[in-house]
Amino acid sequence: MNDIPTSNDEYIASLPSVVQERIAEARERDEEDGSNIVLLHGFESAMIGTIQNEHGKTVAVYEEGRCIRLLMEQIHQDNPDVPEDELYSEALDCWSYNTLRAIPYLAERAPLIIQGFDSDEL
Repeated sequence: MNDIPTSNDEYIASLPSVVQERIAEARERDEEDGSNIVLLHGFESAMIGTIQNEHGKTVAVYEEGRCIRLLMEQIHQDNPDVPEDELYSEALDCWSYNTLRAIPYLAERAPLIIQGFDSDEL
């Protein structure tokens, strides 16, 4: 049996209710229909808001420290043998290589990543 959602709506429905509420609010803020807001898969709970960018598009805003913490949790869950002191560096490598490098290719719909004041205190 395949538990992978087959559509974006099914995926969003599988997320925790607080994350679904954030996504719904982000869609309401969009002057279009909200369906074009790009979400970073797996990082939805790190979305802290939206902003209208220089192209007039509503884009999601993520806090980098939260994203890295989510990656640390996922790495630990997938491989509990990774030493605690290596979790941060592995998560940071994954974040930098797999996510940050892809964002420019999303063009005018690219999410905004901010560094909160506590981002370095992981």
